Amino acid sequence: MRGLGNRTAAQSAEVLELLRQRGIEFNAGLVGKQIYEPLVAAGFIERTLKEAGRGGKGGTVQLTQRALDLDVGLIDGLELGDVPADLQAELNRSTDSILADLGSADTGKKGVALELLALRVAADVGLIPAEMRLRSAQTGGAEVDLVAEGAHLHFTRWLFQCKNQVAPVSLSVLAKEIGMATLLRAQVVIILTTGVFAKSVVAYAREAAEATAIQIVLLDGQSLANYRAKGPAGLRAELHQFAVGALRRKRPQLAEVPKE
Repeated sequence: MRGLGNRTAAQSAEVLELLRQRGIEFNAGLVGKQIYEPLVAAGFIERTLKEAGRGGKGGTVQLTQRALDLDVGLIDGLELGDVPADLQAELNRSTDSILADLGSADTGKKGVALELLALRVAADVGLIPAEMRLRSAQTGGAEVDLVAEGAHLHFTRWLFQCKNQVAPVSLSVLAKEIGMATLLRAQVVIILTTGVFAKSVVAYAREAAEATAIQIVLLDGQSLANYRAKGPAGLRAELHQFAVGALRRKRPQLAEVPKE
């Protein structure tokens, strides 16, 4: 799979945070010498330094064409899934242009934008595409736009379902995705909408967090606006808040375990 990624420069601090999320250990004081300088010398990245950031952590980092042309077969030991051919040519588009296409009058263009958005969100939180456009007769015809996986401090499987609609996302959508998560043994379900969620969806997501091992992440139109304005850092900050909320709701589960 060629060209996966964003051609826009990333802040060095964001790149280092992604490395930490993937469990990569490094000396923060030697980032420039041990990480960036070898990649620049090999022609894989371009780095722009700020005067105040002459050490390892300042400035921005951008992939070169050589890096974008790499035919990557494995990342962190996980084999990449197939991205449909009609999406591969669009992978290098900016996040802003993808979000802009969600408002297009062309339904085909809007559909492609939704799938690209799922891929971009997954990439921006350090996940690897595993399968797309998955449907199951076992869950009443439920569908998943993207299955993505991560190998950070432990393995996780995430399901993405994207909705581009004005009407609130209904409870039946969440119920089907929880069914798919059970079937696919996923730990996280992300439902993303350009609109809002019905109150029953928010309430049921909390109940699911309290009663099951699954974490539900609900990203609405305001979340997308935040993503557009703040980029990957804003997205990861919001997901972190969901994780903190899940921790608080799941902690009482420990008290339910019978003690000897």
